[in-house]
Amino acid sequence: MLPISGKAIDIDTGNNLSVVLTDDGTVWAWGDNSAGQLGKGNTVGLSTPLKVGSLKKIVAISCGAQHALALAENGDLWAWGWNIMGQLGDRSFGDRAEPVRVTLKWLWQDVLSPARRG
Repeated sequence: MLPISGKAIDIDTGNNLSVVLTDDGTVWAWGDNSAGQLGKGNTVGLSTPLKVGSLKKIVAISCGAQHALALAENGDLWAWGWNIMGQLGDRSFGDRAEPVRVTLKWLWQDVLSPARRG
């Protein structure tokens, strides 16, 4: 039996990474952590699930090759892990070993706003 709280309601995998969402809105991860993709603040891998940071009221999860995303009930988007191509969406290219909130406001201001389109 896996040491997670609640009942698993969703699971996704990346390269050597597993992430589970439970019915209590928490996220759990295990596997490779070379880029911080377990969201536990370091790069040490795990063979058993560990709760990802202080994420709460999560309703959806998704994994890339070595990064993960979580969508909260209030619409906040969280990302962590490998970020060499900016795939976390936090306007950086640095790996994140803990979840960071992704704000999409910059997308509107920098790319989609009517003023930018001319």
